[in-house]
Amino acid sequence: IHSAGKTPRFKVFDITALSNPVEVASFTLTGQAHAVTRNGNLAYISAGTAGLYILDITSPASPVFVTTFKIPDQLVNLNIVGSIGYASALGGGFIVLNLADPV
Repeated sequence: IHSAGKTPRFKVFDITALSNPVEVASFTLTGQAHAVTRNGNLAYISAGTAGLYILDITSPASPVFVTTFKIPDQLVNLNIVGSIGYASALGGGFIVLNLADPV
């Protein structure tokens, strides 16, 4: 399971024992993490004014930075369908992102 929680860290938890989740990894962001969406082996983290972070979580205990997208507004929600990202912006807008080749 992945967590954001409006902190500057993306966290990965092992929830094998649901009553005792264990943090197995974290990744420091430059902005506050508002939302996390997973698509395959990639995690997409909306990080406020820092934009959209993409991490490879093939090995959940060792997330690897892929790239960031600078966004003209802060993303507060994000949904990925195929290779398209749909996001709502704090300023009231709606943003569509082509994520076909995030590398």
